[in-house]
Amino acid sequence: MSKKGFTLIELLAVIVLLGVIALITTPVVLTAINNSKKQSLQDTGYSIVQAATSYQAKLQQEGKKTTFSLDFSKNVDRNVLDVKGELPDAGYVEVEASGKVALALWSDEINTCVTKSKNSKTVVISKTITNKAGCVIK
Repeated sequence: MSKKGFTLIELLAVIVLLGVIALITTPVVLTAINNSKKQSLQDTGYSIVQAATSYQAKLQQEGKKTTFSLDFSKNVDRNVLDVKGELPDAGYVEVEASGKVALALWSDEINTCVTKSKNSKTVVISKTITNKAGCVIK
């Protein structure tokens, strides 16, 4: 009788080994995905800053008031800016006449807030703001 194939023990060993590999890699992959989503929200913040600056220039050309604020939780304000990427679930943008832009954007999917102050050029992923109510412009 010739032996062709694997024994039950060998098959179980392979299954256990695959299970261990899955246990080790799953948290790493989930962390990488979450970090990628946070980076995407930050990139959306930069895109909104750029779109707000362009919108302000358009208002200035039309001779209109160049100071404005937007609330992304209102459907009316969500369509004002021409933004690439997915819009945040909530958030605020304020633009001064001088062109300074401040924002605070919230994502429900990843429970993350990104902020930018008027005097900063950087959109920052907040590690301290953990809820939508706390995601405000300071």
